[in-house]
Amino acid sequence: MSGLKKLFEKKVDERQEMELMKVERMGFWVMYFMLFAIIVIDWILKFDFLDPMLGIWLTFMVGSMIIIIGCGRKGLWTYQSRKVPGIKSWLMYSLIAGVFNMIVGLIYGLRLPMEDPITVMACMIGFGVFTFILTFIVFAIYGSITKKQEEKLEAINYEDDDDEE
Repeated sequence: MSGLKKLFEKKVDERQEMELMKVERMGFWVMYFMLFAIIVIDWILKFDFLDPMLGIWLTFMVGSMIIIIGCGRKGLWTYQSRKVPGIKSWLMYSLIAGVFNMIVGLIYGLRLPMEDPITVMACMIGFGVFTFILTFIVFAIYGSITKKQEEKLEAINYEDDDDEE
């Protein structure tokens, strides 16, 4: 049990926690109202050409981008990490994304009518590898930007602390 507690232990200070809550709140309300609009449009107007999954996916992506960009601008990553993680964590996150997409792709691909399941599996393995590489590149770029922002904000806070003395 202590390992699980340690995994979810907050390591951010009060200011960082407040900044994370502001970002999460904005992301939540944007997703909430976008989903509400999709439900109303689908329920009242019954557009046959509007794929409901497209709206849900778009809402999820917009909300995710708000949270990612907001946290990056504040120099934060999560409640559980005091500092922005490094390459080891990015590799782990990328591996999880690649394996997840490969499994989902295999499940979806094997449901389709096909003549050669080996080809489908090879394509999905390639898709998983591509997802791993792309995710790692995105984490590396975004993590570097977030680390620089974190250092910049810490320098500003350090100067403010010096001015108070």
